[in-house]
Amino acid sequence: MNRQLKALFDIANKDEKWIIGTMSGTSLDGLDIALCKVKGHGKQTTLELVHFTTQPYQQDYKDLITPLFANSDARLEDVCLANTWVAHKHAAMINETLAGWHLQADDIDLLASHGQTVFHAPRHSHSQPNMPNATLQIGDGDHIAQLTGIITISDFRQKHVAAGGEGAPMVKYGDYLLFVDDNEYRVLLNLGGIANLSVIPPKAYFSDIISTDTGPANTFMDALVQQHLAPKRYDHNGELAAKGVIDDALLTKLLTHPFLTLPCPKSTGQEAFSITWLNEQLTQCNLTDIALEDMLATLCAFSAKCVANAINQLIPAQQALTIYVSGGGAHNAQLLAYINAYLPNATLKSMSALGINVDAKEAALFALLANECICSDASVTFANSSHAPAVSMGKICLPN
Repeated sequence: MNRQLKALFDIANKDEKWIIGTMSGTSLDGLDIALCKVKGHGKQTTLELVHFTTQPYQQDYKDLITPLFANSDARLEDVCLANTWVAHKHAAMINETLAGWHLQADDIDLLASHGQTVFHAPRHSHSQPNMPNATLQIGDGDHIAQLTGIITISDFRQKHVAAGGEGAPMVKYGDYLLFVDDNEYRVLLNLGGIANLSVIPPKAYFSDIISTDTGPANTFMDALVQQHLAPKRYDHNGELAAKGVIDDALLTKLLTHPFLTLPCPKSTGQEAFSITWLNEQLTQCNLTDIALEDMLATLCAFSAKCVANAINQLIPAQQALTIYVSGGGAHNAQLLAYINAYLPNATLKSMSALGINVDAKEAALFALLANECICSDASVTFANSSHAPAVSMGKICLPN
């Protein structure tokens, strides 16, 4: 037997695994790196977050990815080269992080790499009837495995698409395995560039859970702050938005976006919610000179309203529920205040109340998916559901 396959077999049979999960989102803030101790698999899974850090991206990374991201006119050569370049950057960050944690590659059983999304094209957005759902993440897993010396599981979203899904959101799988409660009606809400959530009734089976994108969370607000207040990257704690006044006419106009009329579950990205689209809405409302604080307040309310509308579509009226919040938006007090105002029956809590750092949830999720990839029979673990294909996700990349 190939010795690396033998090593993989031995890892799959370990009672406890040390798995690194990585996530690079649309905000381009940095690479989230979560070291997780994972025991069991399927519904017997337990996950402990051992270490977490975000390795910030330097300007060269942003300069390379920004022209490619959500750009249908990007040059194929540039995408091809970036696929390898991003892998080298991520591998170097992982190696540096391990050294800082005083760990060696041999201490780590698996490395889960989400990669960097450059285009997300579900069928409802590309409008080409003869084409399927599609999504593309770059940062090749074989290069990462070779450069780190760690068996790498990558390209998770492709199997989801191959099985009939949209490749996003992926949170349903981890949320089902880790966070179903016997009594509490839960919503797990992640506020990244795009917002996604899982609705989890008490004692839920996999098929009872609905995970969906809701629309933008931080993407517009971050872009405006970077445009007008560079080198600032975001509105700290929503302080600028809190000083502004919501423009009701603009908010109403933003809420007419076609994606928001689609039934849940659904997925989206900055291809649909682009700065070009936002500028068109401002022009149509004669608001091209709106004050930055008022614009941020309106966009903050828009993100909150998208979340509230999705939850109201999926959860019975008057149902008491607890929303556990993660992602960069979990630090935005104004965004959370708007969500609470639009959902008076909800109690908002930090994801840390469930034992996961608010910034680490998605990276930890991919560590869990890597564990499922090599240990679990998805046809047993996940009941078939039209909302999320029951599949094992991830390509296995060997170091040599």
